[in-house]
Amino acid sequence: MAGTPVFLVENIFSVVQFPDHSVNADEEATGSEDWRVATGRRSSQDKWTTTTTNTTHTMTVTCNRIRTCDMIAIDRGHNLAGEAIKLQGSNDAFTSTEDIIDITMPTYSAPGSIDDTLGVMTEEGAWVKRFDPRAYTWWRLTIPSMGADTMPEIVGLWLGKSYNSRSFDWPWSEEDVETLASVVVSEAGWEGAGPVTVRRRGTMGIRCTSLIDYDDARYTFAHFSRNRPMWMCADDEQADRTILIKQAGGFGFGFDGQWPFRRATQIPWVEYEPMRE
Repeated sequence: MAGTPVFLVENIFSVVQFPDHSVNADEEATGSEDWRVATGRRSSQDKWTTTTTNTTHTMTVTCNRIRTCDMIAIDRGHNLAGEAIKLQGSNDAFTSTEDIIDITMPTYSAPGSIDDTLGVMTEEGAWVKRFDPRAYTWWRLTIPSMGADTMPEIVGLWLGKSYNSRSFDWPWSEEDVETLASVVVSEAGWEGAGPVTVRRRGTMGIRCTSLIDYDDARYTFAHFSRNRPMWMCADDEQADRTILIKQAGGFGFGFDGQWPFRRATQIPWVEYEPMRE
């Protein structure tokens, strides 16, 4: 492990996390409305898309105050591979605008840093990227024309402030799995099984290094404890292995007994809605 863990659970596009935020797309198809872009569901049937092809489309959130963000994730099921995208910010309703990210999305998954210029496509087709922190009230994802007969499709969009942990406590692993299948056993002891899904799971040990570190961890994992999906990049130099997880049991930050005011926890997790093969 060369890098350090990165987590993203905050999502300023989520009106569940932020009821005072307003999410608006320039256009939405019936059954694929703009609010679906941040529900946390991973079904390809639950997405945001538009009705007009060959034109620029935007997804905008107006926050209730200035919000600092430094990471974006677009879940698997999108059709943006090889397409141009922009992440923009403004504090005057886009009278003036900063282009924070202006790239062409990767077309395949390959090992890379979460800080790479183009971000990284994960092994299951999601896209993640960390950037220098920015603070804006208005945030917008802009997707220029994708050509004739093509409209953007986004199953899940996350944008927020990430938490970067010092490291996991040992031992740790992000590759432990469990096999899920419906099995029927006959009188002869033979088994009949339906489709098999492999789901990753584990326990992460987080040890805060300071009171400020604890404040950041406390905020992040408070969201997580509300059963909200969280992106876990176990090694920020291997962002292609980033997965979406949910909590698998209770946890809390207690004093570790080694240094005054230092907190630590063990958090059980399970992969959230793993991809079927």
